[in-house]
Amino acid sequence: MGEDQRKADWLQVTEETNALDCLKRVCLFALQAEEDRLAWKWAVIALHSALYSFAICACEGTANLAVVRETKRGRRLIAIENALKLCQDDSYMRKWFGGHAIQLTSEQKQAFRFLKKIRDQFEHYQPMLWAIAYQELPYHAMQILDVIHSLSETRTWCHPPAGFFEEVRSTITKCRTILQESRAHREFNEMMRKQETLNVSDQDLRKRPDSSGPEHGAIGISCEAVFSAPEPHADPLPGNADGKT
Repeated sequence: MGEDQRKADWLQVTEETNALDCLKRVCLFALQAEEDRLAWKWAVIALHSALYSFAICACEGTANLAVVRETKRGRRLIAIENALKLCQDDSYMRKWFGGHAIQLTSEQKQAFRFLKKIRDQFEHYQPMLWAIAYQELPYHAMQILDVIHSLSETRTWCHPPAGFFEEVRSTITKCRTILQESRAHREFNEMMRKQETLNVSDQDLRKRPDSSGPEHGAIGISCEAVFSAPEPHADPLPGNADGKT
């Protein structure tokens, strides 16, 4: 049996092919979300997995010693937060010739916190009625795509297959186009334009002598109030006065 035949008999995964596959799934689910809003759940999970995988690949080194910990339960991969912290440590990343650390912007850090919170909710779902403003998902996703692109450019990858980085760049470009043209992102931009109009109107009203009335206070709606995901209710279906649901 030849080598090609042996490969065909197995599902083979490496850290690099796993990272790229997760990235491709983001494109797939973001495209499906145009017709099926619930597909955003899988896009978020895939994006988190892609970011995690790219961070591990960028900082794992030649022997994986930096990203794997020995515990009483066996070998465990470091958390995504710790992997990203290593990738931002210039002294660590420069151990490899030509290697360099990444720098996350405040927007990217905010996007990561948002992604992590939403992904954890989806991945470890608890019985409840839960909702988020899905319109902001593409914006945060594009911030994470920029981080993934930076991780692919650190020059610290030890085992990239031929043509890997070219495929990463083309996949990121494709995914960004899908997100930019998505219905959710168009709605997000429209909501932001309305918010800017409200803010300008509010500032104009505050300059007037009679702007202290309660009717003016309702105009200054913050972006956080409009776009933040509602906190899960402890009891989404509360009972009646007699305790029955």
